[in-house]
Amino acid sequence: MRKEQDTLFRLRNPGRNKRAKLSRLISGETPAEKERRPEIQPNTCFMFGHYYYERCMDKAPLEWQALRREGNRVLAVTRYAIDYKRYNNRDIAGWRDCSLRRWLNSDFIAMTFSDTEAKMLLETHCPGTENPSTWDPERDATEDRVFLMSEDEARNWFRGHAVRECFATPYAMFKSKFASHGFPQVLDVSERKCLWLLRQTRANSCLMAKSAPGKVIVESLERSDYSSFVRPAMWIHL
Repeated sequence: MRKEQDTLFRLRNPGRNKRAKLSRLISGETPAEKERRPEIQPNTCFMFGHYYYERCMDKAPLEWQALRREGNRVLAVTRYAIDYKRYNNRDIAGWRDCSLRRWLNSDFIAMTFSDTEAKMLLETHCPGTENPSTWDPERDATEDRVFLMSEDEARNWFRGHAVRECFATPYAMFKSKFASHGFPQVLDVSERKCLWLLRQTRANSCLMAKSAPGKVIVESLERSDYSSFVRPAMWIHL
C-alpha cells in the first residue's frame, strides 16, 4: 500500500468552475478543524483518494459525486467511469462470486485510499437484484465496502439526467481499446460518454446502464465474463 497521505476534500457545484475550498481530513484532527470541514451534500462533487486518470503511471485525486446524505454518512459514486474491467474472469458468476467484486473490495481499496481514508469506508448491505416477486433479495445479499449499483439504484439514486450520465476517464478509454467485445459501449467518442456495469445476481449475465433524459436504459448481456466501464459506489463515514 502506498504511503498514507492526508485526505483532500474539494467541493464544487457540478457545471461551475469556481475554485473550491480545501479541507484536510486527517486522523487526530481537532474539533475546530472538524468544524471547518466542508459540507458534503447531494449533487456536489468532492475529491477522495487517488486513482489513474490520464495514464497508468500517474495517479490523480479521485472525484466522487455525492448522491445521499444521512447524518455523518454520505453515499457517493465516482463522477467518471474510472476503469475498464471484466465483470468476471470466468464465464459463470453472479455479483457475490465475481472477480470484479473481489477487486473492488481488495486491490482497488489498497491502491486508491490511504489507511486513514480506508477506515472511512462503511460496510454496505447489497441485496440481491432479481425480481422481488419471485426472488428472495437476501439470499444473494453481500456486505461490501465498495460496490456497483443495481438497476433499481441506478434509476433512483441520481437527482436528474445530467448527474446520471457517465463519461469515461482517458485512462479507462485507453484500456477499452485493447478489449474485444461485440457491443457498442462508447456512446460518444468525442465526449467519452459510455455505458457502465451494474450489479447483477444472476450468474449467466451482466447488466450495463446508459442514460437518456429522464430515465436509465439497461442493456442485458447473457454472459458474465464481459468487459465494460466501471463506476464504483460506496458509503463514507465523515
